[in-house]
Amino acid sequence: MIEKIQCEEGKMRDDEYRRPGPFEKGRKAIGEALVEEMLRRMPRGKRHKFLEGIAREKTRLLNKKGSH
Repeated sequence: MIEKIQCEEGKMRDDEYRRPGPFEKGRKAIGEALVEEMLRRMPRGKRHKFLEGIAREKTRLLNKKGSH
């Protein structure tokens, strides 16, 4: 079952969905849950490449954040 997430104002937002699970509510937690799910289904060789891509994306975003 899919439940809607409540944002800070307490209103429901249609674009934020998550599966109920042991994860606290929030965008980061949803992302992590999805990544875990994908990794679980992935063959071993692909997993490494996928994680490298995530690491690259994270560093890119961190660098972008500090620039402005």
